[in-house]
Amino acid sequence: MSTTRIISILAGTVVAAGALACTPEPPPPPEPIVQVDTVVVTREVEVPPPLPEGRPATICLASGQAVDIRISPQGDTLVGPNRVALSELRPVMGFTGTYAEGKAWFVADEVVTLDDREYQKFGTPMSKACSELKIVGEHMGVNLFADVSATAPFDLVYVPVTPGVFQPYQAQVGRVRG
Repeated sequence: MSTTRIISILAGTVVAAGALACTPEPPPPPEPIVQVDTVVVTREVEVPPPLPEGRPATICLASGQAVDIRISPQGDTLVGPNRVALSELRPVMGFTGTYAEGKAWFVADEVVTLDDREYQKFGTPMSKACSELKIVGEHMGVNLFADVSATAPFDLVYVPVTPGVFQPYQAQVGRVRG
């Protein structure tokens, strides 16, 4: 045997053995993805105070329009999305329409006239819903209302005293203004 041949056989064995020994290991599993939420505070803002409490209510205005409001436990009328007391907004803001409160003829209990009939204050002021009333005339710039189902001549008319509050006036039998 020749020396060259032995070396060649040994070299072939080494190569074959190295091929077996060099098989790559499987890659490690990927690291789990971790999501991190980060909040960066750029400026501080004041947290608004809670809105004032109040029970919901709907009132009828002197214009015949219904308005949703809230009434605080103290009896204040709260308006707007921030529920601000109406008393804090006056005299700049108020409800639409003309009301009898403070008018000389109302304070003096004078008669109200409509279609040549005289009406006198009757009973006490009361809350009325707009759905129950219709505008039937006016007296000295203040709208007069009657029950929605009533027909003229009216036995009873209502004068808006303040938003949502109406004073009934009853027709005076036999008293026609002429």
